[in-house]
Amino acid sequence: MRDNRYQEAVLACQELVDSFPNHPAADIFRFAFGRAKFLSGDFRGALEALDGFETSYPNSSLIPASWHLRGNCAYRSGREEAAFRWYLNAYQTAIDDRQMTLSRKSLLAEVSAGYFPPDSLLAILPSELLCPVKSRMARLVASSRSREQIETFLAGCSEEIDNIEDDALSVSTLSLGIMLPLTGPYSRFGQALLDGALVAADELKKEPLSVAISVYDTKADHIVAAREALALSESGVDLIIGPLLSDVAATAAAQTSCAGTPLLVPAASQTGFASLSPT
Repeated sequence: MRDNRYQEAVLACQELVDSFPNHPAADIFRFAFGRAKFLSGDFRGALEALDGFETSYPNSSLIPASWHLRGNCAYRSGREEAAFRWYLNAYQTAIDDRQMTLSRKSLLAEVSAGYFPPDSLLAILPSELLCPVKSRMARLVASSRSREQIETFLAGCSEEIDNIEDDALSVSTLSLGIMLPLTGPYSRFGQALLDGALVAADELKKEPLSVAISVYDTKADHIVAAREALALSESGVDLIIGPLLSDVAATAAAQTSCAGTPLLVPAASQTGFASLSPT
């Protein structure tokens, strides 16, 4: 099989399996047959070849390797739960450190790639695997869970909590500036937009995100808006919502463009407005 002549290897191994079912090396023939199928890309055929291997050859030293190979076939076929179970079987039947390490790496790599084993599988994991598996699961969801939720999930795995990157568990802060006409003839529209922005910000706070809001009343005035836009840009806000009107927003954009502060203008419709600033 070293020359990539896998189809020839499949035929040769099948002949050995069929011709010498009771040979002392029958387990080797059968395993080689399954491996040749796997290397040829016939994952289903490989699984069929290895089905019941541990029952047919209960004393074979290849049982752990057969489980691991079945895990590889399942994973390559998109059968993630079966792959996880078979990698676990390989780990639990391993007869040396090399096999145990390989199976452990395969289990953890599958989880790191996005597979979340169900509670029924977590319940049967050996203690030395449970925390590393749960740690990798926690890393994948850390950005959408609070630190308290992560720590609850990793209860009993204090060392794993310490190993998770601080930025994955920490709460990020979004600094938001709001510039709207809250007094004057357009205050009704400005207040409605402010209410909507505050509701959205409140929803964001349910995620691991802290939102700091600075609200300014532009009074629909160009000079006031320019002054406020400059102040917000210099304060380092991440985003400015407003102003409401195109002409007032154009004045504000002139102040924010140098600082590169994004300006989200909810109602400006003047032609060419977007070209005033790359942000």
